[in-house]
Amino acid sequence: MCVLQDVIWMSSKRIVGKKAFSSFVQQMREAYPDLHYEVGQVGVCDPVHVFVHWTCHGTNLRPTSDSKGRSHKPTFHESHISGIDFITFNDDRSKLQEIVIYRQPTLEEREFLEEEALEQERWSMIKLERLHYDGAPQ
Repeated sequence: MCVLQDVIWMSSKRIVGKKAFSSFVQQMREAYPDLHYEVGQVGVCDPVHVFVHWTCHGTNLRPTSDSKGRSHKPTFHESHISGIDFITFNDDRSKLQEIVIYRQPTLEEREFLEEEALEQERWSMIKLERLHYDGAPQ
């Protein structure tokens, strides 16, 4: 099976093309040498569309970089990530046409996002509301 030419990956940085995607995978494997994926469920929508639910975990043992190319020291934390891939094949199912990935960020990606939000002062206030009412007076 082949993959079409223009792989596009949107994580903390935009990755376009097979070569760039392969480089990204290699960097992830280097930063998380014990990275392990498990496929949970597969759902076939029609002959060319498939959903795959997966989980993975790995320990950040080597430097990573953020969306601005800044290097960050290893955190030595283990990340647990869950995601769903929506996979589209071409009409004869001989090539992957597109993979849309919905996933949680790694612990390091969350820290990068927090740093960016602080730099841009883009914080939102969250107000917590009571979700369960048992009838007792407060």
